[in-house]
Amino acid sequence: MFHRFRRKKTKPLNVPTITETLPPSPHQPQVAGFSNAPDIHRNATTRSNLSSYAIIPDHSKDSNVEQHCRERSAERHADPLGLNVLYEPNDSAPVVDIILVHGLGGTSQKTWSRNRDIECFWPQKWLPAEPGFEQARIMSFGYNAHFASSGRENVLNIADFAKDLLFGMKYGLNEESEELEIGKVPIIFVAHSMGGLVVKKAFILGQNDNQYREIIASARAVLFLSTPHRGTNLAELLNRILAVSVFNHSAKQYIAELRQNSPALQDINEQFRQVAPRLTIFSFYETQQTAVGPRKMMVLEKDSSILGYPNEISKPLEADHHNVCKYTSQQDPNYVSVRNALKSLLRKLTTALPRQPSSAPPSDRLEIGVAMRTVENLLAVFDAPDEDYDFFRGRWMPGSCEWIFSRPELLSWLHNATSSRILWLHGIPGCGKSVLSSFVISQLQGMGYNCQYFFFRFGDHTKRTVNALLRSLAYQTAVQLPELRSLLHQMSGETVKLDKAEGRTIWQKIFVSRLFKVRLQQPLYWVIDALDECEAPQLLLNLFSTISSSQIPIRIMLVGRKTQVLSSAFQRMDSSISINNLAVDNAKEDLELYVAKEVEYMRGDSRLKARIIRIVCEKAHGNFLWVHLVLREILQCHTEAAIGQALEELPTDLEPLYQRMESALSKSERPGDRELSRLILTWTICAQRALALEELSEALKPDFASVLDLRVTIGQEKETLDLWAVDLVKIVGKFGAQLVKHPRAIFSLVPTLCPTTTAIFRHVGKKTAVVTLTLDGFTRSQWDDCLSKFSIGRNTQSLKITTMESQFAILTSDGTLRLYDSITHQPVRKLVHNERVLSYRFSPSYEKCVTYGFRTTKVWSMKDGRQIASVANPISAKALDVSFGNDESTVISCSDDRAIRRLAVDAQETIWETVKSDMDFDDAEGRQLNSPRRVAINMDGTQVALAFRGLPLFVWDINGNHYIGRCERDSDRNRSGRDLYSEVGPVCWNPVTGHVLGLYKDGCIFKWYPWESESQELRTVATGIQCSPDGTLFVTSNTNGLLQVWNFHHFALVYQLSYHIPIIDLALSPDGRRVYDLRESFCNIWEPNALIRLAEADEKSSETTSTTGGSTLLSLPSETSNDILEPLTALAVGDRMWSYCSGDDAGVVRLKRVADRPSIQVTQGFMPIDQIALSDDGKYLVTADLGGCLKVNIIDDSGPCPSCPRMFETKTGSGLQQLLISADAEYLLLVTVTFTELWSLTSKTMVTTKPNSNPCSRWINHPSHSAYIVQCTFDNLQTYQWSTLDQMGCHRLAKSQQYSAEQQSPRVEAWQRPSASSPMSPDEKTDAVESTFISQDCCYLLLQTSWPSGERRRTVQYLMTKIEDLSISDTHNNSDVEAREIPRAVAARIEKVLGFASKSPRRKSHGLTSEAGSEVEEVLTFLDKDDWICSWGVGSDLAANTEIRRHFFVPQDWLNLDSLRLATISRDGRFYCPRNGEVAVVGNWLQNEWVD
Repeated sequence: MFHRFRRKKTKPLNVPTITETLPPSPHQPQVAGFSNAPDIHRNATTRSNLSSYAIIPDHSKDSNVEQHCRERSAERHADPLGLNVLYEPNDSAPVVDIILVHGLGGTSQKTWSRNRDIECFWPQKWLPAEPGFEQARIMSFGYNAHFASSGRENVLNIADFAKDLLFGMKYGLNEESEELEIGKVPIIFVAHSMGGLVVKKAFILGQNDNQYREIIASARAVLFLSTPHRGTNLAELLNRILAVSVFNHSAKQYIAELRQNSPALQDINEQFRQVAPRLTIFSFYETQQTAVGPRKMMVLEKDSSILGYPNEISKPLEADHHNVCKYTSQQDPNYVSVRNALKSLLRKLTTALPRQPSSAPPSDRLEIGVAMRTVENLLAVFDAPDEDYDFFRGRWMPGSCEWIFSRPELLSWLHNATSSRILWLHGIPGCGKSVLSSFVISQLQGMGYNCQYFFFRFGDHTKRTVNALLRSLAYQTAVQLPELRSLLHQMSGETVKLDKAEGRTIWQKIFVSRLFKVRLQQPLYWVIDALDECEAPQLLLNLFSTISSSQIPIRIMLVGRKTQVLSSAFQRMDSSISINNLAVDNAKEDLELYVAKEVEYMRGDSRLKARIIRIVCEKAHGNFLWVHLVLREILQCHTEAAIGQALEELPTDLEPLYQRMESALSKSERPGDRELSRLILTWTICAQRALALEELSEALKPDFASVLDLRVTIGQEKETLDLWAVDLVKIVGKFGAQLVKHPRAIFSLVPTLCPTTTAIFRHVGKKTAVVTLTLDGFTRSQWDDCLSKFSIGRNTQSLKITTMESQFAILTSDGTLRLYDSITHQPVRKLVHNERVLSYRFSPSYEKCVTYGFRTTKVWSMKDGRQIASVANPISAKALDVSFGNDESTVISCSDDRAIRRLAVDAQETIWETVKSDMDFDDAEGRQLNSPRRVAINMDGTQVALAFRGLPLFVWDINGNHYIGRCERDSDRNRSGRDLYSEVGPVCWNPVTGHVLGLYKDGCIFKWYPWESESQELRTVATGIQCSPDGTLFVTSNTNGLLQVWNFHHFALVYQLSYHIPIIDLALSPDGRRVYDLRESFCNIWEPNALIRLAEADEKSSETTSTTGGSTLLSLPSETSNDILEPLTALAVGDRMWSYCSGDDAGVVRLKRVADRPSIQVTQGFMPIDQIALSDDGKYLVTADLGGCLKVNIIDDSGPCPSCPRMFETKTGSGLQQLLISADAEYLLLVTVTFTELWSLTSKTMVTTKPNSNPCSRWINHPSHSAYIVQCTFDNLQTYQWSTLDQMGCHRLAKSQQYSAEQQSPRVEAWQRPSASSPMSPDEKTDAVESTFISQDCCYLLLQTSWPSGERRRTVQYLMTKIEDLSISDTHNNSDVEAREIPRAVAARIEKVLGFASKSPRRKSHGLTSEAGSEVEEVLTFLDKDDWICSWGVGSDLAANTEIRRHFFVPQDWLNLDSLRLATISRDGRFYCPRNGEVAVVGNWLQNEWVD
């Protein structure tokens, strides 16, 4: 049943257009609906058969053509101009507006109607009847864009049409002469062809015009249908034809603007890029040729139809340029695609409608807010210590800790109504005191008491001081007590800095002088945990001893260990304040509860669990930490005997338990050498000054009377220490993420994965390689310059990176600023802005951070990640850069609306104040400027560098509000004209010297001091640039992924790195030793020796000189470059003597033999290698490149020097999908998107060719019959004869799901990017077979299938079939083959399937297992989501087995999207993974299983 709706008759709105009007023609019908307005007419048009981009043939003598032209002209006149309402809701106001904009030569109705049939006018006839569109208002906009109009040259351009659109949206009326009020609800534009450019221009004009800014701000999405974002090569040709047309046509300005890369298009694209991030963009592009005169051609290529923006969703439509917006029926796949896109936008926008504004808050609430902001600034505290409270509260178990409220000591402390008291709660380490404190806090707050609290933390210096405690207590008390809040508000006028004050000062000024004088009957309860971890506990107790003078009863609970110092201090306090002592010695029930919960889900019967609970609780002596460590050991045991042995051997104290856990770290081959090394290090570290050799020798004599040569010994020790120092830093960077989760990997897996000359490999790796795994394939024997590589997340895009002393920050497209530790590279904190962030900046002290989003600006405290302020942004002002002011209390922004603004963070009313408006924004010669293209504000927010189109870079003084100077190139000064200056690219500031550093569009680097006219330039090719925080270096990048580090003062190249993946952003560390870059979804951290040596040289020179110039010492030439090999693009693994064959991006094919023999170069081409196939017998090698060149080589290994002579070569065309050689090496199958070819390798001829009816399939050799080949499609397995490609039968896949509820987890969703063989994004393709794998025993066939499930994502399913079901005898029957889905619990872990392998069962133990038994087991191997190589046993009952075994993890710097695509295993179980132009080969891993 259709939903109720009301269609509107298509009538023009009562709005005069701003296009040129002419007197009505007697042959032109009047347009209805304009009785009270001037008549609106189109320019007079003559007969024409032109359509969008069509070239005009001469049909002047053809009467039929003339009649056709008259009809088309009349149709255009009949279609109304302006904004026309097609449909609006019947009973309610619309919630979304959909506006359609036609293109060149189109009209408001016929553009959207197939064959100009009004019944196919889908926006009016079909769309309103679709479910979900009932509340949407649908409109169509018409404008005079007919290129066939006659007369003199038309001066209208795209901007004029955009203004017409804005005018119609602003002043449009419906047929009842009611205002449309466009802009009150979200707007979705649907634009065809040039209409997309009109919409983009309307965005640009509207956001800069106050009359239309509110309307444009309501726009949420655009659907582009074949929009020429970069123009078309037909536009110039069309204008030429129009100029000489026999129909008296004329060239048009708006057609001239459509030529490829015209200035108008470049300007639109550059400015629209600033608007696009807040929009949802769909780009549909044509895939069929359009009839242009007597022939057909592509009007728009895909590259011109797609913007290439990060969040853009692109999709092909099976149509030509005319029909991408016209559809045959509601079942037309093209219509369904467009409708579904609109439907998803409607669903998204209607569920996210803004709520109605609430009533204004009462005045007293406003006063409280003002007072609290004053208190926060006074105390430098902005929140309660909830993070610590939540940490310990999260470890509380229901039913525990309740015993404490039955103890008389606590009840006396709690209920004594008149006096102040102290309760000292003490216990042994690890007995759960902090959890108990959080429980008491929770109970007190639940009772409605005024409770303040604080947790001393030994690991955080800011939480160990008396100052921090007292400020936090004062803040929390002020939140709850208006009296104290008022007193502190008055105190703010004294300009006291309490964050740096001594504890006694804070106690006296806030507590004794103010809080203690407040009269209040209800007590204050203070719970202070970990008193023994306070830096000055005795001082704190002395201060607390004076609470008896307070008018408010104060009850303090102090929690900590019972040390001798604290016991004595409490005894001295007893005479001045009432103190109760309570020992945590009654936690036996809590301990039993904790142990019972921990062992609840372990394997074993109830008898065993009860025994574990009894023994552990008996030995624990109330120590929860001991229990936690012991249970971790017990839960790793796999037999009852092992558990019993562990219970007997475990020590009963923490110290020997730690010694047991760390005993492996103290092992060494030479105990004497170890002791000597320990003594040398001890004396070296503990000595207050450097020791001479003689002094060190004397110090060693009590233990080592005679050292043969101490200098040599120290030299050897220093060399070893140097190696270990480098190794430990590299290990943290490369393996830190895995070591945090699996610490034991440092003893087994990590050493084997390290280079062979490193200390850890020589000392540990050689011994473990035999029993763990082997690594071959790398030519480098030392660490490379990549210190670390980690994934930022494949569901978001990284945008910008910034470095600090102890952390670095990465901004991602979801509006999150992610902070990482500079040493471990592990995540520290996230600052979530909840919208796309346009710009951000840290304060010079790195204590604050500002993030500027689309709608709000937020200021954060870097100490605790707390949000300090959130301010609404000016409407339609998009910040191009932000910075803090000198005192870090203000934020400066420069926006695309040509305004500089200031925000006072600490002010009572935080709003943006305009410092320089767009009305004042003109250059030194008085010219009005457009939006700046490049903006950079210096570190202290006093100067801003601005680059405008056609003008030189200039610097503006923000505080003085005047120009400082502008940077003119010598080459620009010699030009004639005013607007011929070189365009400026990215710019930045040197934070130390005050220079502006930047790039021109020609790639040239420049530095310029604003107070001087001269600048220095360096000729190179760069697209990105950043200066180091210390001002001594800067780093550049280009589009090819080349990274270069330069000395700032001398422009000398210090280091360069060639890496093929393009760079998104980059930065230098504050000490200049590391380079950070963002590529794809990964962050790379480079630490080259060149930068380390340069930094060390600068440190040494700084001790003897005070010159401001940078160091002139450069690294050795051998250290200035780190060129990475050409990336591999194809990989094939052999089954016989040839290990693998690889092809790279430069067209080089190499064949690698086993036994570490050198590889041989097979061929050298010019195009990247796309496909490689090796025959099973190792005789033939087939390669194909992206240019469509296929080469067949024969591998000759008969002589001493192997060779690969060429057999034959052919062209395949584009879109090659698969190469397959028959099992007997007689035939070659070549599969492209459009056809399938069969070649005979023996005769070197093509046997047959057939159309490829299913391009989303995969071909395999029949596992049990070498004469047959199988095509695996999404629904069938089709068998063909190899010799003829004649179909022999078809087996339908009968997909079954026979799993329990626990296994019914969601299917895996995988992201894929387009490839050469599959240029469409995955969500545009049909159901597909991605990969096929055959088990080594030829019993099973695994199909990896997928289907579209959203934006560039596909749902993946893994189906297993039995090969015995592929019977050749019944191939003519369409019999079914059972296809069982592997357990979804297993599928959810798979990142990339590698293949089948055979292995022996394991005997499990901690760490890596060893082989036991000889029974062979068939397993499926894969890379899991955590980068571990895993295996899953394939048995007769797939559903019964969900056990996944982990073997080793793949280092992060091996992985990127390309290497992940090519990674595979061979039949003998070796793992192959490309890395930096080489192939890592890992062996011996399948026989070892990792167990935590």
